Amino acid sequence: MKLLSIRSLLSASILIAGLGGAVSSHRVFAQSAISEGALTLVPDQQIIGYIGKTPIRGAFLNEQYRFYEWVYGHPFPISTFYEEAMVTKSMILDQLVPQTAVKRGIKISSAQVSQEIKQFEQTLAKQVYHGSIQALDQQQKSLHLSSAVIRQFIADSLLDSRFETSLGKPVTQKQIQAYYAAHQTQFTYVTLNQVVVPTEQLAQKVIQLSNQGDAIEVLAQKFSTDTGTKYQGGLYTDVQVSSLVQSVAKTVMKLPIGEISSPIYSKYGYHIIRVDMRVTQPFPAVAISIGQYLLQQRQQSAFNQWVQNLHETYPIRFVLA
Repeated sequence: MKLLSIRSLLSASILIAGLGGAVSSHRVFAQSAISEGALTLVPDQQIIGYIGKTPIRGAFLNEQYRFYEWVYGHPFPISTFYEEAMVTKSMILDQLVPQTAVKRGIKISSAQVSQEIKQFEQTLAKQVYHGSIQALDQQQKSLHLSSAVIRQFIADSLLDSRFETSLGKPVTQKQIQAYYAAHQTQFTYVTLNQVVVPTEQLAQKVIQLSNQGDAIEVLAQKFSTDTGTKYQGGLYTDVQVSSLVQSVAKTVMKLPIGEISSPIYSKYGYHIIRVDMRVTQPFPAVAISIGQYLLQQRQQSAFNQWVQNLHETYPIRFVLA
């Protein structure tokens, strides 16, 4: 199991999907702090690294470890803790992002932090502690993890999020329309039947039998290698076209309703398709969601660039070896 970033953990939806999931991270080793099978916490005042000329001390590392053990409900093998999450550039950068947000006038209230903590703890209790707030609180006490530390993590994460959403240029209506026009398969849904066979020769035979009056549903049951649908006559209902393999998607976007296609090749074999329904969502119905998506992409890109610049401005190095 890989660890999630602090910022990711504070999203209830990511928390639910991510515990036990995979999250990419840098790999940095700190061998002097490792003992067999468990973490030997470094002294709070020991310097573990620098951001530029500013030292980062062991207290930061120790709080991170306790926080993660509380969030996941169990201690970690030291290899997981160090290699996957803790002494990484992304974690240390979490100290700089909130500072920058505050300097730029981005603020969060105490009430907002409290509300976020309440929601986070409710989700954590449900997903990790079998619905028991008492067990969650007991674990916090046993780890000597102070409420002030948790509150700081939450507050910093909220500042991170607000800072990221402050970045990126606004999206214009023209850009939204251009995206819609260029990505029609994302907004088009079809109902179709298909037969998938391994050879073009067999595909031509299927088409010949169809032309002679055999229903494609019967041909799918007899010949199709698509085991997921062959016994339902190769039926796919209300499928987003962009979810189909590219060669098939290209065909179903223009195939006349009710007609049988020529053989379409993909890595799965040769497809013979009949489209019975094709509906494209109108632009007004999806314009807002497209705009939100494009804005989020711009914000993420701008944030990543800002972080890259931060790496260059404040070089990070570690002294644990």
